[in-house]
Amino acid sequence: MAFELQILDQDLPVLSSVAMRALELSRDDNISYHLIDELIRQDPALTQRVLRVANSPFYAGNSQSLTIANAIVRLGLNQLKSILIIAATGQLFDARDPYIRLLYDHAIASGLGASYIVQGLSRMRTDEAFVGGMLHDVGRMIIYAHFPDIYGKLLDEAKQSHRRVYQLEVENFRYFDHTSIGALAMRKWKLSQVFVEIARYHHLPEKSLPNHLHSMMIISGACLASIVANNLGYGFTVCPWEDVPSMACAKLLHFGSAQIEALKSRVTEAFAVHRAVLT
Repeated sequence: MAFELQILDQDLPVLSSVAMRALELSRDDNISYHLIDELIRQDPALTQRVLRVANSPFYAGNSQSLTIANAIVRLGLNQLKSILIIAATGQLFDARDPYIRLLYDHAIASGLGASYIVQGLSRMRTDEAFVGGMLHDVGRMIIYAHFPDIYGKLLDEAKQSHRRVYQLEVENFRYFDHTSIGALAMRKWKLSQVFVEIARYHHLPEKSLPNHLHSMMIISGACLASIVANNLGYGFTVCPWEDVPSMACAKLLHFGSAQIEALKSRVTEAFAVHRAVLT
């Protein structure tokens, strides 16, 4: 029998007021960097997380930022928005919890994988794919935060039975699954529509907007990256590697066995470097 559980809009976690205002300001291409710098520095914890993400290997390159102002000048507004999203959402969950820890590991590996996948696609921003991969399963974290005992057992069952978490959610929860909750959270946080769609459709990328190639490709990237992350041990459910090239997301991206092997290696190498700084 399905659980009669509910998570309403008012139950969803809220980004800090500073983060929300900074994201709003960063959407204005003509905004003064000084204003954003002053605003973010009002929240010391957010400032620390923003700088930690900005100085991570994914964003830092060969230079480091000691201040928010320096990070904005070095990276620009688009990448600052991505960093703000990762930093602000990272404040919402307790990474000391073992289930949240594993969900974070899956998020990091998926973000890295998604960013590598879109590198070969024209007009795709790797930082956008990275954030999408990082946040695609945020609905799981929200459900776990509300119902840790019930959802923890479901995650354990998925790992032991090799069944997909999504399938178990559909069977056990009458009113929601992590894709619907994740999409609601993205809307509440006023993130761009592509992140809403990644959260909602990453298990069914072929069901996303058929006339919007960008959305379909970036959702497929998050989907494939998530599958690879799971199979590498950064998650809960594994599937035979030989099945991955025949999955819808891999077909949409034209990813065959050789490309998937290369993706496995890149994610494995990068995860060890990024894990400590992105949580």
